[in-house]
Amino acid sequence: MAPITSTTHGNLTNTTSRLPHPPARVLSILHNHARLLALNPLATKVVRAADPAGTAAGEAVFTVTEHVLLLGCVPTTTTHRATLSNQKNGVWVSFTHATMGVETSSVWMVEADRETRGGAVVTESFELVRAPWWVRRFVRRAVKEARKTTMERLAMALEEDALAEKK
Repeated sequence: MAPITSTTHGNLTNTTSRLPHPPARVLSILHNHARLLALNPLATKVVRAADPAGTAAGEAVFTVTEHVLLLGCVPTTTTHRATLSNQKNGVWVSFTHATMGVETSSVWMVEADRETRGGAVVTESFELVRAPWWVRRFVRRAVKEARKTTMERLAMALEEDALAEKK
């Protein structure tokens, strides 16, 4: 599944994809935080953490362990905190406390596809919030590849859910 568009402005990258599934089905996966995080190919372990005081309804905190290539060539694992917050038509995701202070943020938004009846358009906006200058290129590359695979896995999960609904 190729994205419809992908644009980058500074630290912000927007990727828009068309999915042949109703927006409600897409939102059911995006609002299932553990399932959404598990779609990430870098994630090797996803554990729900205790929600900090003041956590709003629809918001959750997870500890995520990922297998990454440090500087693009040294295999290592990193553990960080993921905070997810449901929005009416999507989900906001923030990764903090990662190795070397890397922080990222993304927003997944879903809307009805006006061109294909019954389908959905998913726009994911990713921002590299903070990282040492010498690892930014590697972080961007790893995240770009992971986002592509995550979107492919999302499409497969939607197909599985559609088949399960038919049974």
